[in-house]
Amino acid sequence: MPTEDPYRVAGVDIAGRFRFKPVLVGQGAQLGHLSIYVYWQTQRQPVLIQQAKYWPPYPSPGPDGRVALTGEQRLYAGPMERELVYQCALMEVAP
Repeated sequence: MPTEDPYRVAGVDIAGRFRFKPVLVGQGAQLGHLSIYVYWQTQRQPVLIQQAKYWPPYPSPGPDGRVALTGEQRLYAGPMERELVYQCALMEVAP
């Protein structure tokens, strides 16, 4: 969901290995930019391994109503070479 305060958005823990934090800045139906932060979870502290920003105008929605943004992303981190694979898309959510 769009937010006016990106600093309050919590990241999502992924199996204790990564923290994924997508932040869609906007107000109501007016979308601003999307920032994606991915952290590798270490014992000491999270380590930022990817930061990406996507700005409007966004591509047109596909037949399923989704707007594909990132394509497939593959990230590797840590001594065990852990892998995170993700894709991001925008989609309308009913109020």
